[in-house]
Amino acid sequence: MRMNFWQSEPSPVVEGTAETASVGADLVVSAKAERYDSFTRWVLYVGLFLLPIFFLPWTTSVLELSKQTLLVGMAGLGLITWLLGIVISGQIKFRTTILDRAVVALLIGTAAASLFSVSRGKSLFGLSISLSESLITVLALSISYFLMVNVFDDRGRKLRTVLLSSLTLVLMFGLLQMFSVYVLDLSFTRSRAFNTVGSLNTLGLLAAIALPLFIKSRISIPRIPFVDIAKVGAVAGIAVLVILNWWVLWTVAIAGMVSLIAFDSVSLALSSRSGERFNLSRFLMPMVVIVLGVFLMVVGFNLDAVKKNFPVEISPSFNLSTQVAKGALSENLLTGYGPENFSLAFDKYGARALANSTLSNLKFYDGTSQIINFITSGGILMALAILFMVGTVTYVLWRFKEHVSSGVNAHEASGVFASMVAVTLGLFLYSFNTTLMFTWYSLLAMTSLVLWGGPKRVVNIEDRPAFSLASSLGFIGGLIGVLTGVYFITIHYLADVDFAKAQLGADTSAVAGKIVAAINWYPSDRYYREASQVSLTMLTEELRSSNRSADRAARIQNLIISSRDLAIQATRLEPRESNNWFNLGSIYESLIGLVENADTLAEEAYNEAASLRPGDASFANRIGSMYLGKAELQRQLARSAGVNADRFLRDTDAALLKAEDSFKQAIETSSNYGLAIYNLAAVYDRQGKITDAIKQIEKIAPFNAQDPNLMFQLGLLYYRAGRKDDSFNALQQAVFLSPSFANARWYLGLLFEERNDFPNAIAHMEKILENNKDNDIVIKKIENLRKGISAFPPGSPIDEQPL
Repeated sequence: MRMNFWQSEPSPVVEGTAETASVGADLVVSAKAERYDSFTRWVLYVGLFLLPIFFLPWTTSVLELSKQTLLVGMAGLGLITWLLGIVISGQIKFRTTILDRAVVALLIGTAAASLFSVSRGKSLFGLSISLSESLITVLALSISYFLMVNVFDDRGRKLRTVLLSSLTLVLMFGLLQMFSVYVLDLSFTRSRAFNTVGSLNTLGLLAAIALPLFIKSRISIPRIPFVDIAKVGAVAGIAVLVILNWWVLWTVAIAGMVSLIAFDSVSLALSSRSGERFNLSRFLMPMVVIVLGVFLMVVGFNLDAVKKNFPVEISPSFNLSTQVAKGALSENLLTGYGPENFSLAFDKYGARALANSTLSNLKFYDGTSQIINFITSGGILMALAILFMVGTVTYVLWRFKEHVSSGVNAHEASGVFASMVAVTLGLFLYSFNTTLMFTWYSLLAMTSLVLWGGPKRVVNIEDRPAFSLASSLGFIGGLIGVLTGVYFITIHYLADVDFAKAQLGADTSAVAGKIVAAINWYPSDRYYREASQVSLTMLTEELRSSNRSADRAARIQNLIISSRDLAIQATRLEPRESNNWFNLGSIYESLIGLVENADTLAEEAYNEAASLRPGDASFANRIGSMYLGKAELQRQLARSAGVNADRFLRDTDAALLKAEDSFKQAIETSSNYGLAIYNLAAVYDRQGKITDAIKQIEKIAPFNAQDPNLMFQLGLLYYRAGRKDDSFNALQQAVFLSPSFANARWYLGLLFEERNDFPNAIAHMEKILENNKDNDIVIKKIENLRKGISAFPPGSPIDEQPL
């Protein structure tokens, strides 16, 4: 198909006498209505072109939140102008297609899931990093679809022109970024992984989906007819696929190419019956893409020079994503967890699978497949809606031959249909963000326009009072809905702007002010969590301050209450978010000594977080660390408590027992959780169970053989256990790994001294002096060693701590 930039259509001219005044008035009204429809079309043109390339640098989510704001604004403005045209003309002009029902079904499923969501706030607006499935986004996408279907009368040609022009810019920009050619000089854009649609794999999937449209289109620029934007986009898309070379992307691209060949073959078969010559050349590009994709996947082609600095995109496996979906359905079969709540479902049903991996603390906000995301967030209702959507699309595509036979332009339809096959397959293989969702809905609209973009049905609402009342109420309801949606999206955006400024701030008071401003705009649990930590920082600064003004005690008390209450408010807003309870636990932990029973309150909060995210050993480890720290504090107090020392020592023993139980629980959850194993060794050490402490360290030593500090600690434990040769070897390993490790050299030197090897002992002491020239203890030790004076026997090297 050849697509040129649009030309303005001549306005109707009305001439006549008084006898034709009524007809002239009708034409004038119709012309006014057409102006509103024309304005709606331009709103959609601008939105369609801008959304894939749009981003703003002022929020914590420069892509998703910006795109959601643009999408809602486009859909809202377009809906209002379209409704104005109906009110002014007194007529409703519309098309109905079979795909309309599928779009409505998906919207109903999203609305129902949002109503019964475990977190309605997230389901309504989404998170700043994940917005594509939220109710307001799906509603805006649905409105955009219906506007596209009902205001365009050219079978979607201009829509394809605008979308492909935008995608060409997106792909070209992405390629330049991959090769470190930075067009935009912003801090976050100077990255080879940055592009305007999301991750690198998102860019690749977008290229794979759009490739059939690029191949079947020709987009020329006025006065530069030799430049074909569509072919530039196709080449850029193939280049992105080659560089990324991921099987998911090639699978989607190949599915599109096979579909393109199949649809073209059907149209050629029908054309040959009418005498048209069979042209095999139209299959050349699809076959090249298929061969290239299969070959590169088989040989494992990898452009290390380009990809070596690309970030790794981590996502849960298909099996793990399915497990999370099953868990969500087992809890709420009908409506699932609610849109944008995959992370909550993952915490409960997926985190345990990561317990013995390096990703044990990771939180996933989306599954591997968009279909799995839909089922997790919407339950059986959403599963049925998606099944209906996929079934409807399959039915429409299967009847391609009938569509062509009935007069549909096969050249136009084959590219759109092939891209529909690609995007439908993409739903099963990858998680969609806002740009991919918008592309999907745009392709649905293009499919409807290609097949049913002929004359519209016209209903004269002025002849039917019921219709007239319904249209008036519809306009009023639509206007209220749009204004409400735009209002909430705006305050959501402004809140995130203030929050982003807070994260960049250096002055604590200014940061606190910005977070308060964000909370005043939109009370999010995320903002309350951050506010509680900032308040805690201000408390720490106040406690360290030398200012002893009269109101200092009141300020300290206010900051204690503020940090606690802000953290509690976050848990009230989102009680099923484990991060909120972990944050509350950390606040209470920091207030130990300032708030009565703070350790017990912290333990309760950490346990609540653990119940929401079973399988994450970090919560039990955190409890153990808290009690280990408390034991150290009690031990220090016992040293200066005099007659009350026994009480503090009893508290020390009790805290160590709690720490021991917590670390054991963490290790039971994650058997190779190195930090908990190390901490348990520290508990045994303080309890005098040296052999047990050594056993714990020896569990993790083979996996941390390059850690000089661990070797140093193990060396000291060996010595205390009487294993002096093992101690000597461990300390030598620590010094080998870190030649400037002064304490390791000191104890190793003392062991040489104990062995009466004074030359080696002196050599290590002299090495220490290279970075500690004025250390009197080391200087004195060297002098004694040179005189042949040894501290052993009696004495013990581990009792000597000069550095």
